[in-house]
Amino acid sequence: MPFDKEQLLRSRGFVMSRRRMLWISRELRMAFSHEAVQDAETQWLQHALSERVPPTDFVFHFSQVPEDLQVCREILAEIGLPGFVPHVRLATISIRA
Repeated sequence: MPFDKEQLLRSRGFVMSRRRMLWISRELRMAFSHEAVQDAETQWLQHALSERVPPTDFVFHFSQVPEDLQVCREILAEIGLPGFVPHVRLATISIRA
């Protein structure tokens, strides 16, 4: 992953969960899969970070839909936010030939 994306996430308070391969921010109520961050452009990440998440929600950004969406509830329980409503977004990936 380019350094600027990692630096951007860290500057916004995200930490990497190596177990889940997710960048997670409890404060912003967002998580980004390592693949989504790696594959998408910096502009997409900046746009996604600008989203205002409702106080009862938590948004997950993936490059692919998880096989079992229950994993989002499991992650929320692991990070101490079991009552939050999970929402899944797919990363927009641009490919230049």
